[in-house]
Amino acid sequence: SALMSLKCAVNNLPLGGGKGIIIADPKPLTRFERDYLFHELGKAWGTQGCDCPAPDVNTNGADMTAFAYASGPEWVTGKPVGKGGLRLREFSTGWGTAWHAIWQLDKNKTYMRYPTAIVEGFGNCGQYAAQMLHANGIRIIGTSDTSGVLTSTKGLRIPELVAFKQAGYKLSEWPLNGETFHKAYGWAARVMLYSQKADVWAPCALENSITKNLIEAVPWMPQVISEGANGPCTPEAMDLCDKFDVTIVPGIIANAGGVIVSYYEMLLARGKYTDHLLANTAELKNAMLAVHEDVKAWATERNIPFRKAAMEVACRK
Repeated sequence: SALMSLKCAVNNLPLGGGKGIIIADPKPLTRFERDYLFHELGKAWGTQGCDCPAPDVNTNGADMTAFAYASGPEWVTGKPVGKGGLRLREFSTGWGTAWHAIWQLDKNKTYMRYPTAIVEGFGNCGQYAAQMLHANGIRIIGTSDTSGVLTSTKGLRIPELVAFKQAGYKLSEWPLNGETFHKAYGWAARVMLYSQKADVWAPCALENSITKNLIEAVPWMPQVISEGANGPCTPEAMDLCDKFDVTIVPGIIANAGGVIVSYYEMLLARGKYTDHLLANTAELKNAMLAVHEDVKAWATERNIPFRKAAMEVACRK
């Protein structure tokens, strides 16, 4: 909740932060059971008019539709396009994570001829982050999911891999053609993934995945870590990154694309915003770039790490 409050503040959104959960294993649930749970949650939530509910881990557009039927579509975001949602929301978190990494590489003057990146987690955020990095000429040399780690020094075939994952397959089922698959989980998988030399790390899985012990266990450090997940770097890991001159773009700005688009969806539902496609991708990109430049200027003025500058700018707002 605190991180969401800071995220909204630094991105100039007039919203606070909060978190709510349904305690259930989502994997065995049928569509009917999920609809029932979210409909009941919506009824309990009510039409308060002061909240902006949005999807998070293990939540999709159909879930938010069931929520909206009970509590009112003008308050609920993350809905499918045909039911008042914005198509850009699907891509926004991953694209924002990639954009911030690219901008920081430019500012650090490390945008080499063949920059490389590692994307931890190949779910929605990881797929679109990898897609945008790849589109900007950055080779993705490693990624992971719950089945293991997929690597390639020549770069993974990202368009094909994204389509493969979106068809419901796991990385372990990928037809290898020059890539290497490692069946590993947890700590072993992360060490294997991050032991490759890369310019960018994009942790897009869960929180606390990059720890002090992990950094001490791998032979290389990146120039930039762009946090696609919420809180993937522990405080001890961040301090160690500062010593290695690694720039961390914290999640409160790196993965803020989703909450920014949710805000615009809320305005659209209330008749305060007219363009159903969020004008275009450039509007979101320009909004995030303005925040990046604001934080960069504060970091330079105060001579502090980028991640600390982001927190200070958020608190000042």
